[in-house]
Amino acid sequence: NVIYDETFYPSTICELISVSSLVISHFSMTIFDVINHGVFNINIEFNKIGHLQTYLYDKIFDESWKNDFSHFGLNQINEPDSFIELLKDKTLDDFKINRSDVNEIANKYFSKRPGQSTKSLVGDILNHN
Repeated sequence: NVIYDETFYPSTICELISVSSLVISHFSMTIFDVINHGVFNINIEFNKIGHLQTYLYDKIFDESWKNDFSHFGLNQINEPDSFIELLKDKTLDDFKINRSDVNEIANKYFSKRPGQSTKSLVGDILNHN
């Protein structure tokens, strides 16, 4: 188990994701960070809040992004009521992702392999004249 430690400063969500085997979150930009790190993600959709949080994704990518992430087994979208049932009798092995699927989605949404877009962005910022 990994629990986010706010006493370590400056901690980042990326550090937490990078050492995790499974991330459980609500909709936020975390979904893209998790995919970029190649970790399986379960998103809990809180009805109206979830729709507001995903509005921008729908505008940019249409609703195909939901199918991409769910179809490839990178992400599962669950209502709060079905979330507990989803975890019943499961182990971490039930939430493993296929590396080639992660690469395909990362190339589509980030134009790079998982983790490479972050390195590229940081490199661009540091080398900007």
